Amino acid sequence: MPRKWPHLLRRFLPGFAYLGGIDPLGADLRVGPLLLRRFVFRAVIAVPLTVGSTMAQAVTLAWNPSASPNVGGYLLYYGLGRGQYTTVVDVGNQTRYTVLDLEDGVIYYFAVTAYDTTRTIESDFSNEVDTGLVAAFGFEEVSGALALDASGRGNLGSISGALRIDGGRFGGGLWFDGVDDRVILNPATSLDLTTEMTVGAWLYPTNLIAGRQAIIAKERPAEPEQPAYYLAAHAGYNGPSSAIEGADGQRLEVFGGRPLEPFQWNHLAATFDGEMLRLYLNGVEVAAQPHSATILKTGGPLTLGGLTAAGQHFEGIMDDVRVYRRAITAEELWEDMNTPVSTEVFNGLEYIASYADLIDAFRTNPTHEVGALHYTGSGRIEGRAIGAFDIVQYLANYPDLVAAFGTDFEAATLHYIKQGFFEGRTDELLFDAAQYLANYPDLVAAFGTDLEAAMLHYIQQGFFEGRTAQPLGGN
Repeated sequence: MPRKWPHLLRRFLPGFAYLGGIDPLGADLRVGPLLLRRFVFRAVIAVPLTVGSTMAQAVTLAWNPSASPNVGGYLLYYGLGRGQYTTVVDVGNQTRYTVLDLEDGVIYYFAVTAYDTTRTIESDFSNEVDTGLVAAFGFEEVSGALALDASGRGNLGSISGALRIDGGRFGGGLWFDGVDDRVILNPATSLDLTTEMTVGAWLYPTNLIAGRQAIIAKERPAEPEQPAYYLAAHAGYNGPSSAIEGADGQRLEVFGGRPLEPFQWNHLAATFDGEMLRLYLNGVEVAAQPHSATILKTGGPLTLGGLTAAGQHFEGIMDDVRVYRRAITAEELWEDMNTPVSTEVFNGLEYIASYADLIDAFRTNPTHEVGALHYTGSGRIEGRAIGAFDIVQYLANYPDLVAAFGTDFEAATLHYIKQGFFEGRTDELLFDAAQYLANYPDLVAAFGTDLEAAMLHYIQQGFFEGRTAQPLGGN
């Protein structure tokens, strides 16, 4: 069963840049900030496109609409430096826009403002997002052996051995056994960090044995024990470390000086800006050394939690992994530490159940992995929502399904994909939750007018108590 009831989650799309928090210039003009900071997705879709003989990338951004009554539209700004915008696009009153024909491999920075209906007042800039994030994992998938990349670059992780748990730093996480567990990302150009990099993760060590425990490693097929870039936890006096292999053959490694604290959360990160390799523990710089060479390119995979060739495997819980192709600032690192990659649970089955064409295509073999692969391969680009199917409403609509499945949401979703859809069943609301509440004073006392809570009560308990949403005598 899912860790969370998906219909209760706020549905933002991973892989989009959500912009919010604009300070107003006028008393009534502002772009509405996100209601919950933990649902900010700083990632963007960056899809390589062929344009003539060159490669380009398309970036889709989205932001919350303003609650102010006199907003006339929005301006999208972008450029090649932080706060240095050379292009502005009037996108009108839409809150999602795709920028085409951006040069692949170049980092762009984006921000949005709002203007009023008279076009005389413009708000301050929103928070800024960029295309520098190349991999991001919150490990919030319901199940399956794939970890979805929230950066939009499509760098899926293949989970080998590590177990999904509820007790991550934010929501779900992965537990690694320290023996052979790891997550493997296939080789990709976007993961070949050369001039700059940032790597970081939240870690909950459960056994800091002597030696190294690889956290993030870009493997080199020729020398698998010497990754091109590397982040590791240590139990020894040297503490955690980060290393880069220079294209000039020179290797640099910096050490944090003290080990991570076992049985508590530690944030470990490293940045390289082309001149200095820095190591951070819990947002504080603990080591730095100069290095001027570029990082060696490698055709090997990127692995999380284990460098098998060197016998280095992490034991504990990992959450919120991020990889950038630029060196983020200390302030940005602090923001990343306190902002989840995603707390949205991606449910591959619910994604399939949301679209008739996907039900048709995958009816014979609907799995979380199939849904995830379709979403990352094309669904995200097509603008498909990840959780449009409402499993609670589907169950509440049909007493026979409640009797058969109760709160087994996964089994009920499979029923809809394989059978219910073709029987004409629907997740559109048929269950009269208001009448259900009105029938029973004890439910009104418990739930007031909360119709979602009433539906859940019916599925979990009310049906089995003989309660009904049909009008009772005298109602």
